[in-house]
Amino acid sequence: MITHDITIGGFIPGDSVIHRLDPRIKLGGLALMLASVFVSTSRQGLAVTAFAVIALAILTRTGYRVWVLGIKRFSWMLVIAGGANLFFGSGGKPLILFGLEMPFSGGALEDSLIFVVQLTEAIALSLVLTFATTPVELTRGVERLARPLKKFSIPVENFSMVLLLAMRFVPILQQELRMTIDAQRSRGVEFGKGKIMTRSRNLVALLVPTLMGVLRRADLLALAMTARGFHPGAPRSEFKPMELSVLDCSAGIITILFFVLCLSIPQ
Repeated sequence: MITHDITIGGFIPGDSVIHRLDPRIKLGGLALMLASVFVSTSRQGLAVTAFAVIALAILTRTGYRVWVLGIKRFSWMLVIAGGANLFFGSGGKPLILFGLEMPFSGGALEDSLIFVVQLTEAIALSLVLTFATTPVELTRGVERLARPLKKFSIPVENFSMVLLLAMRFVPILQQELRMTIDAQRSRGVEFGKGKIMTRSRNLVALLVPTLMGVLRRADLLALAMTARGFHPGAPRSEFKPMELSVLDCSAGIITILFFVLCLSIPQ
């Protein structure tokens, strides 16, 4: 698989332990792991959560290049978040480096680094879920976990179907955009050169065909769903019912114990 095709929400086929887990366990485990990451603000807590995140990434058996590319795509967000916490943090005396007074304090620098590490771990945990779970499994897990909301007349099935279609259209949009870029470049369009007005016209020449292609695919998808007898709100059967295995129960217990461990670490 080409690494530049991997996006947030992209699934990588495999047979790892994480791939075989029930999607409900993955979603619940993600929630507990995220809570563990953000309640751990000490160095010991960050080290424990970082070790757990790295272990989960290794268990997915997807290769380090995929992870480097996945984290790299969020580098701009990490820089903005770290800078905002660094310069807008309060408390403490200004930090002195090489005899120069910095416009931020040592406490603000430490808080900024902690937040960047936490945010990086949260991104990695989200990638663990999406890399090892198909969109169909993910939406089925969300639907099963949200079934109690049906008692309040909330259309859970419709929301899960919308979520599934949205996730399916992420790689389709990426493919359509890449095809449009290649087509425009073959006609001599340069997207990174020229004045601002020239770049704006080139951007319109890119966005309009891409949007039309996506809308065309959406119309074909709607016709296909109608031809197969899909009706919103109608009861649907399951070809393979979801059942928890010994592996799923063990993973759930380990995640709960890890969350308790993170809570017990002094912050």
